Amino acid sequence: MKGTHFQQHILGGLTVIIAAIFYANFRGTTLLSGHLDFFHVDELNAIALPTWIHSHLPSFLQTLFISYVLRSIKYSQNKPSTPAIGALLLASVLEFLQLLSFLPGTFDINDVTAVFLASLFIFLITPHASLNQKTHTIKHKKLLHTGLITSSFLLSMACMEETYECNPTYSICVKPITLTWEELREDINPEYGNTAVITVPGKIHVKDKYLFIVDNYRGVHIFDQTDPQNPMRLVFIPIKGALDISVNNELMYVNSFTDLTIINYQLILDGNFDATAISRKNLIFDIPSYYSFFPKGTYLEGKSDKYSDYYQPHNAEESKYPKSGFIIGYIDTDNQEVLYGEFTETNSNQTIGGM
Repeated sequence: MKGTHFQQHILGGLTVIIAAIFYANFRGTTLLSGHLDFFHVDELNAIALPTWIHSHLPSFLQTLFISYVLRSIKYSQNKPSTPAIGALLLASVLEFLQLLSFLPGTFDINDVTAVFLASLFIFLITPHASLNQKTHTIKHKKLLHTGLITSSFLLSMACMEETYECNPTYSICVKPITLTWEELREDINPEYGNTAVITVPGKIHVKDKYLFIVDNYRGVHIFDQTDPQNPMRLVFIPIKGALDISVNNELMYVNSFTDLTIINYQLILDGNFDATAISRKNLIFDIPSYYSFFPKGTYLEGKSDKYSDYYQPHNAEESKYPKSGFIIGYIDTDNQEVLYGEFTETNSNQTIGGM
């Protein structure tokens, strides 16, 4: 039976490792995530997990872990159903306590389904326990794993969404800068002339005699380059979140954070700009995740749900887009604004912790 016990511990260890990677990279708003920097991988930030994995994998993993601990405790039982049924009951209770507001988090019936599937999985792979173990060995292992199961309940609490209030004594609490959907889609008013300043130069596109320069996150400058050695700025078109540009005939395509803006730039240059010169396709692109550009060791001020309308919801029943808008920056400890796309480690004096 040593082989089966070894396999059991491998399963428990893999469950813990998968959970650590998941919370460190995909659930940045939990109490647990801030303590898992070792498992954080920058390349994983670009991965968009399916909603059912993002929302319900925690319940599945927690049930596996509880099953593993129960299996370890019940060495004297020759029944593979014991840990599976026990985990099903305990994990289900934790889920329903959220419904009764005894635990933080949001009750979702699909989480109960994840609990059931995890219990079924552990039942199918659990071997029969040995009846020949020495009594003192069983007692020692029971004592050890009683501590483990207590830890699993504490872990389940840590995996809940944050409900505490950021304490400046122990953390760096910053005020986020938010952008509402209404602000994102405000009317675009071109600024004619050569007075606008390029703040963060980005992509460049040439079309006929015109030179297009993206001012990252701010908009697009259009120059007349009839004299290539002395291009003259004709107009600046403010577009929030602009990064990419493509020009086809008289149409200019520019991203605006989540939206795609389509602008007839020739009408603007001809002085015939009106509402018909621009159209917008909403919610084409993903929003930026605020914790990917916040300094390490930094948390949102106030209670954790204060800005919940401005970051991605985790409930599978909801849209992947926040209700009111999204976070595009923060006010640092020197009371300076640091906007999305402007943050680097060098403009922050925070060096510990993590989102």
